[in-house]
Amino acid sequence: MEWEKNIGTVFWTGTVIMVSFTIGVVVFAVIYLQKFYRLKKKENDKLLRACLEVERNERKNISSYLHDTVCNDIYAVSVYLSILEQDESSVEKKRRIVEIQQLLDNILNKTRDISYTTMSPLLEFSGLVPALQDYFMRFNKLHTIQITFECLNEIPKLELAVSYEVYRILQEMANNMLKHGQVTQAKISIEQKKGSIIIMLQDDGIPFNIKKEYLESSGMGIKNIYSRLQKIGATLKQDRNEKGNLLILKFQIHD
Repeated sequence: MEWEKNIGTVFWTGTVIMVSFTIGVVVFAVIYLQKFYRLKKKENDKLLRACLEVERNERKNISSYLHDTVCNDIYAVSVYLSILEQDESSVEKKRRIVEIQQLLDNILNKTRDISYTTMSPLLEFSGLVPALQDYFMRFNKLHTIQITFECLNEIPKLELAVSYEVYRILQEMANNMLKHGQVTQAKISIEQKKGSIIIMLQDDGIPFNIKKEYLESSGMGIKNIYSRLQKIGATLKQDRNEKGNLLILKFQIHD
């Protein structure tokens, strides 16, 4: 009958409209959420980059203060003690002055190590390679892990901001080897190749998947590494290694 036909037409037309409307709402919601998460990620990345910049400035200030003020004050006290020792006639008092000087020397060395670890002055004045050579020399003296650092060819002096981020990335990786990797031996090499800087890190520690660690880790160490990589436009590739881990860090040199 005609009215039944009309009802069927209205029903199917309404159904199509409702389904289309529902699909439209779902598509709109998906697009909105994707845009929202992109904006949120962009905002978080911007905030993290700002935090890293504040950290760099604060580290520089703290390092300068330790090196230029605290270390100089400790050294001045040590000099005064040397003068007192020369003028002192009592053997017992001389012995105690020498002991105090030894303690001051230990404090001075530890303060210098903290200053250099916080922000090496060599980064600004000599460049990345001398700063890393100095850092790993100090690292090997303080820890049981032995890290061999090797520069394979001439590395141009990079922008200070880039050198700082690379320095902090390698610091964080060395600390991860120390804390989590059960590493005894490691080798880090740096070279310039076709307008890029390539840094290879090999260790004999527990194998791990760095991308999985980044996704699953609740700590900030590995996340800071990736944020620093992003900041300087660097890539971090993990390659197969017979034993331990092999990581390759690469970024372009900008004139």
